[in-house]
Amino acid sequence: MSRAYRIEVKEALEIKVAAQDRVESTISMLGLLPQERMASLLTEELIAEGFEPHECHLEKKTQAADGTALVVSVEPQSGRVVVETAAQREKTFRGLRSGIVMDDENLAREEQKRLQNLVLEDCKTEEGRERDKAQKAATNLLEESLPALREVIDRAVHRTSVRALREKASQIGQIRSIDEDPAGKCMTIVLEV
Repeated sequence: MSRAYRIEVKEALEIKVAAQDRVESTISMLGLLPQERMASLLTEELIAEGFEPHECHLEKKTQAADGTALVVSVEPQSGRVVVETAAQREKTFRGLRSGIVMDDENLAREEQKRLQNLVLEDCKTEEGRERDKAQKAATNLLEESLPALREVIDRAVHRTSVRALREKASQIGQIRSIDEDPAGKCMTIVLEV
């Protein structure tokens, strides 16, 4: 008489993965005033755009609906800009494999080990999928945010340059008039020297 061994292997795995993406750039500004003053003006303009001061840099943080975080860091002294995203995912994966072995207890143990290995492979595959999802979320948020961030920083740099031009003009002589087109692309300063 033969006996059948029904083998079931269950595993539960808490999957926690994190992913990041990052881009660095440098702001270039005309050296109209001393570096310290240009950095001070840029700092004021970035604060007006919602950046918060931190030690030697300014930061602006946002978070997407899926929990992916975006941090923009600007160092006004050097002009260095760093945009970073971070995504985290947590999931409980429950793996189940089963099999039947006839007549042999040793074969049943071997089958149990084989099934355990399969369940662990399933868990690793699921962890890889979650890691890929987190990486994709981080990269997508970075790519989607860059155009709007570029506009914000360009606006702050433009206003910094305009303020620096006015300040420099006042150092050269008495300002008689300043005309600036509505689009902000052209500015005429008339001085009395």
